[in-house]
Amino acid sequence: MIKLPCPTIALLLCWQLSSTALAQLSVTTPAVQPAIVYADAVNKTFEISNLNDENVRVELVPQPNVKAIAASLSDVASGDRHDQSLMPMFVVELEKLPPEAKTFPALLIKVKSGALRSGTYKLRIDIRPAGAVNAGKTNTTPAPQFLVLEIKLPAAEIKALEKVVVPQTRFSPFPDDPVELSLTEVTGKVRLTDVKIDQTYPTGENVATSETVSFAPLAEIKPHTTGKAKISLNGEIPLGTSTIAAMISAPQLEKPVFLSIEVQSRRAKWIIVLVMILGLVLGFVARIWTKQRVELDEARLKAIDAADTVEQALKSHPDAVFQQRVKLQLNALKALINNGTIDALNNQLTAVNQGLTDALKDLDVRRAGASTQLETLTRLAKNTATLPPGISDTSGINAADLQKARATFDLDNVAGAQEVLQPLVADLGDRLGKNVAEWRAQVKSLLDQVMQVSTFLEQPLSAGLEAEKTKISTDLDGLTPTTGDSSLEDITTLSNSVRRVGAAINVWLKNRVPVQLASQFNVIKPLFKSVQLNDPEAMNSFFKAAEELPGEFANWADNPGIGVKQSFTALANLQELWRKALLNQVDAGDAENREKLQALLDNKQYLEATRATISMLPAKDKALGSRGAVAAAAPEVSVIPFMGISEARATEAGVTIINTVSEQTLPPTLAALRASTLGALVRAKAVRFIIASSVILGIGYGLFANTFIGTWSELMTIFVWAFGLNISVDAVMDSISVKKIG
Repeated sequence: MIKLPCPTIALLLCWQLSSTALAQLSVTTPAVQPAIVYADAVNKTFEISNLNDENVRVELVPQPNVKAIAASLSDVASGDRHDQSLMPMFVVELEKLPPEAKTFPALLIKVKSGALRSGTYKLRIDIRPAGAVNAGKTNTTPAPQFLVLEIKLPAAEIKALEKVVVPQTRFSPFPDDPVELSLTEVTGKVRLTDVKIDQTYPTGENVATSETVSFAPLAEIKPHTTGKAKISLNGEIPLGTSTIAAMISAPQLEKPVFLSIEVQSRRAKWIIVLVMILGLVLGFVARIWTKQRVELDEARLKAIDAADTVEQALKSHPDAVFQQRVKLQLNALKALINNGTIDALNNQLTAVNQGLTDALKDLDVRRAGASTQLETLTRLAKNTATLPPGISDTSGINAADLQKARATFDLDNVAGAQEVLQPLVADLGDRLGKNVAEWRAQVKSLLDQVMQVSTFLEQPLSAGLEAEKTKISTDLDGLTPTTGDSSLEDITTLSNSVRRVGAAINVWLKNRVPVQLASQFNVIKPLFKSVQLNDPEAMNSFFKAAEELPGEFANWADNPGIGVKQSFTALANLQELWRKALLNQVDAGDAENREKLQALLDNKQYLEATRATISMLPAKDKALGSRGAVAAAAPEVSVIPFMGISEARATEAGVTIINTVSEQTLPPTLAALRASTLGALVRAKAVRFIIASSVILGIGYGLFANTFIGTWSELMTIFVWAFGLNISVDAVMDSISVKKIG
């Protein structure tokens, strides 16, 4: 920032003042030109109505030397605002008179008053003489005269009711009576159009939220008439009395009119009954019927539950000693359920629980001796059952015998269990070792034979299968067959290893190889659809065999000895069909292509031969795949019995046993006793509940209905009233029921 010394500043100020004075002295005031007047209006202020479009007639007084004029509208102002959009609302033209008329034409203004707002509009009209004003000046363009006229559209006034009340009843099955807002135009001069009523802001303490009240718009209200707008409530207004402000606006109103609307919101009165029923139900659940009856039924239910527990224990432990010790006390408990007292039921219930506990302890002690051997054999049986079929059939443990031993063991017949288990253990190690060695040799031969499918596959697919086959062969070589002297632990180890390797073989033979073959053939087959085949039957025979081949691997995996022979035949047959299908597509006279194709097939390059054949064949003239052809080519779907059960064996699923027994009286079952007791208890509770509830509901509705609004405090008051009264009734009846009469 530059700082100037004080003398310099003073000189600058003096220079500025002197310049300003000189400028003021040099200004000259222009002469005021007189206003140009060609014709003047007798009246320049007019008032109109908007009932219909108005025609305003303005009488003009011309100057003596003016014979005719031209008039046009040049500007319209509403108040202090000049608005060109208002120009179309006013059409200015001169009155058309006959030639012999001796009067000067008036100015006609056609006003579209229906589209105007109330207010004062200033129209500036451009008037020019139609002919020469003074002789000798006909070639000059006369200056315009601006005639300003005022057109007033008076403001409308409306009157509404001082208080508008809108009711709202929530959850009512019936709609509330419709309420309308009545608006009356009182000036008698103006027609109101496009009347809008909008909610603005709340005016009371208990106020409604925004967008809760809406009003139907009014197209128009004629003078001295009343328009009615339907009031609609949207959403939930706060319960009680709410005050809402509404604003009424229309183009003909000088300013918006505000009024208050009172909304009286409450819940439907049937909620009183609902809340009291809820209180009664909860009160009934909290304290039901008489104490003595409830205690007796609860004791009976405890006895039934205990008897059910004992019966489940009897079914789970069919031991003769256990059955004899428990059944005697169980029958005594059943006899007391219908006719016994509370004390008798509780005493017998204690005895049954103690007897069941003692019997279970005795059963555990007698079972402990043989548990170790049985559990070991059980684990071995589970492992043996999952071995390959060739091993499990001859080296596994018979599941039925093992189950029989388990059942005998659970019956505490330990000697009988050992007699069943002894044949299962004898020579198990020797048999398992021999069978594993034979199975391993067969599987390795089968793997080598099956691996010939690599000639049918792309190199990445065949390489993956080869790596998996090598891993399986290594695991097979690592198996150590057991002998007759081997322990159960060695037998278990070998069994687990065989099961693991067998699972890998199953995955390879039943999943990996068939899936790779199927996917390869699925890629090849569509390629022939776009070419014209010379021998379609040969190609169909090949693809049919190719589709059937993956289904054979599962049988070969389960029977490796048979699989070695069958796989050789099946693969050779598929190779021959493939060779024939490809060669038959090439014409016999095409020696060059046949020789090329023959060389590829001799080298077992079947995929390359397939691609070469497709390249030799002509494309089809039209698309294949008509509905009939597809249906004819589709193979028949064989019906495979679910889980190996055919229709002929379906009748074996059930067995009918007919016994002839003598007539005897059987004690009721626990389910029947439970049902009858619960039914009696429910009926007694229902009678008491209905009587008390009817009285409470009638009294409660009369107390709360007149002033009910539905606030949470009211709902809680009704609920607590019904709940507490129901509890009080139960307490009074309890005090009466404990006293015995007679």
